Amino acid sequence: FNKFVGKQYNKFIKGNIHEIGSFISNNKRIMTNIKVREFLYISNYKANELHEKILPHRTWKDYFSTEEKLLKNLNIYLTERKKKIHILGASRGDSKFHKLEKEYFYSFFSENNMKFIEKTLSRDNYKIMDQSHIIIGIDSTLAYESLSRGIKTSFFSVRHNDKDFYSTKFGWPARLNSKGPFWTDSYSLKEINRVLDYLNRVEDKTWLKDIGKFTKKLIIRDNQNKYFIKQMKLMKFPVQRQSI
Repeated sequence: FNKFVGKQYNKFIKGNIHEIGSFISNNKRIMTNIKVREFLYISNYKANELHEKILPHRTWKDYFSTEEKLLKNLNIYLTERKKKIHILGASRGDSKFHKLEKEYFYSFFSENNMKFIEKTLSRDNYKIMDQSHIIIGIDSTLAYESLSRGIKTSFFSVRHNDKDFYSTKFGWPARLNSKGPFWTDSYSLKEINRVLDYLNRVEDKTWLKDIGKFTKKLIIRDNQNKYFIKQMKLMKFPVQRQSI
């Protein structure tokens, strides 16, 4: 994704690091369709029971505890503005955890202001994101990919304040401030208002200019993986270009 991730790899693997961003996202054309969703929340729901341990002394319930506070305040934000949110589900529709995930989100949002997008083999996450006005994420890879595609993306990095989940900090392993124009480490209603109101009012040209200050530290975009293909050809690997 970026040189900071590359440095992490260099702690374990000897070699040269080349930044290319997200290989899959790079190969997906950016859709310029009319936005059909106002807010899209990227679910990080894990296919585990909440009482199961993620670490010897921590459970999945601990992992989700701050997200629950975020969702409660996010519901207040949406209700006050009479807005609807779409949830990009993380559990396959045919899995036993799918029902648990839907119940989890319906415990925070009502059927009137929430629509759940089921995960299927044919679901095109990039098309769904491209057709959404504002993306809301915590630490999902998809949220970073959304940013590289120029979509207005917000990050609520609410888990990293717990030292056991420090690597979920926004931008990790790069060092960025805890708060910025489109990100925060707080689940407070005040911060939700600040970040989402900024994304609502900022013009597209200004947005692209604003994120340009940070994308090199977060995730670059190599459209159609041109750099990667060039490197493969230099190493005499057979390459067949395919755009999706």
